[in-house]
Amino acid sequence: MIKIEDLVVRYGAVVALRGISIEVEAGEAVSVIGPNGAGKTSLMRCLAGLIKPSAGSIMLDAQRIGGKAAHIVSRQGVVLVPEGRAILAPLSVKQNLQMGGYNQPKAEVKASIDDMIALFPVLGRRLDSAGGLLSGGEQQMLAIARGLMAKPRLLMLDEPSMGLAPKVVDNILDALRLVAGLGTSILLAEQNASLALDITERAYVLVNGEIVASGAAAEVGEDLLERYLS
Repeated sequence: MIKIEDLVVRYGAVVALRGISIEVEAGEAVSVIGPNGAGKTSLMRCLAGLIKPSAGSIMLDAQRIGGKAAHIVSRQGVVLVPEGRAILAPLSVKQNLQMGGYNQPKAEVKASIDDMIALFPVLGRRLDSAGGLLSGGEQQMLAIARGLMAKPRLLMLDEPSMGLAPKVVDNILDALRLVAGLGTSILLAEQNASLALDITERAYVLVNGEIVASGAAAEVGEDLLERYLS
């Protein structure tokens, strides 16, 4: 569904991505694992249209989307749940969800909110609470739900487990498995390799802006992870 070829991202003289190539098929869950500073966030932000590639191509169903503005990329079905969650703190949970569905017909937004409450029941109990008053785990659930309100074809998640308690992470992973099972493609960027490999079918190992290994998630060995991620 999405094909990235020879992607280069530069910030002035600093090269964040050095000609990487990645594919995600329709309905597939893929992880990009790597240490802090590997280039994972640059990859996600580039795919979402928040930064422009310096070279290479990003194709969605053979249509070029690399370099297009973020709102255009989102309307084409590529949605990012960013690192840090980017919750609109003064707005209520319900308003945050409505913002996520701004591209959807108004008649469908209420039904979509109901779907998000079914996926994350805690949000249903906090609908009128300001987003900034939620716990870290609740904010991450809200960020994912807000992304899903756009009905994405590809949902990208940048470090969704960061700073969260293991029990909360387990709840989020269960929800992501359900989302993937319903046919939404997922691209997950994580430092937590065991978590990422547990819920994705294929994995790429990104180190210093380069793909150093890739393959089926079940076949990514401990020696490889220890070599690059320890």
